[in-house]
Amino acid sequence: EVNNKKILDNISTKFSTPVGVIESYCRSLSKTEKSSDKIKPDWSWQENAKEMTIQSLLSNKGSRTALIIPTGGGKTRIAVEVLFKLISDKNIENAVWVVDKKAPLSQAEETFDEIISRKKISAVEKKEIKKKLQFMMVGKASENISELEKSIDMLVIDEAHHAAAKTYKPLIKSEKFTTLLLTATPNRMDGNDIGIDNIAFQVTPKFLFDKNCIIRPELETFKSTISESVFDTKDTIKEFAIKILHDTKLRFNKSLICIVEKVNVEKLYNELQEQLPFQESHKLLSEDIHFANGAGNSMRIQNNDFFKKFENEVNSGILIAT
Repeated sequence: EVNNKKILDNISTKFSTPVGVIESYCRSLSKTEKSSDKIKPDWSWQENAKEMTIQSLLSNKGSRTALIIPTGGGKTRIAVEVLFKLISDKNIENAVWVVDKKAPLSQAEETFDEIISRKKISAVEKKEIKKKLQFMMVGKASENISELEKSIDMLVIDEAHHAAAKTYKPLIKSEKFTTLLLTATPNRMDGNDIGIDNIAFQVTPKFLFDKNCIIRPELETFKSTISESVFDTKDTIKEFAIKILHDTKLRFNKSLICIVEKVNVEKLYNELQEQLPFQESHKLLSEDIHFANGAGNSMRIQNNDFFKKFENEVNSGILIAT
């Protein structure tokens, strides 16, 4: 056992190697082991979601149709497959995908490129299909609403629970194109309507838990014992970091720490890295702690690739994100 000090001391003496190096090496070996009895997720329902969404859009032209799938359920991938099918079958000529944040816009564009690259069609066909879907920030789309009404027949609004905001109004009010609304929830906290005419497909978090598509998490809110704000001082951040490391050692395998402000993401990341060496026999290594925000991530790769890498290659770890 890695935690057995006597064994570690004996190995350290025999190989003239510091105890810390032996301990870290043993922990890294244990991380490569894969669980043979891990239940595989059942994603077969996505094909039904795709077909139902296509049928709903074709049957309700000029309407606002919603695809409602909780975060982690793959609504971006499903929507991209829907668009590819509609464009390939010439049911739509041109489409625009809009969202109010750069990160999900880039994710959607990367997903579209990935799916197109895997289709068994010619390079010329791929190029033609890619030209028929634009990705645009909502502000720019609203400013150019008159031009869009002349040139496109389908609008996709990602993160549509924001659609009650003023920037979306010209798009939501337009009756010139068919609209696909993508959201994890049809409800806004302020009660404002986001303009759904009909729902093509909807699943709940429980459905995704039961299909093993997402893990049922334990959700907790941290409150500092020192100050009102977790990020008031170095001491409050340290208190939070130690709490996270303690829970990761004794309670959780993987933790997602959600933070509102981008600057605080990296503050906490740095504090966790600073405090980890002081946590005796902790199962995590420094490379198991990561952060991601709109500006980038700790691996310095595209966010879409980063999340895949964290999901597939980090068996135990901490992710801090906005």
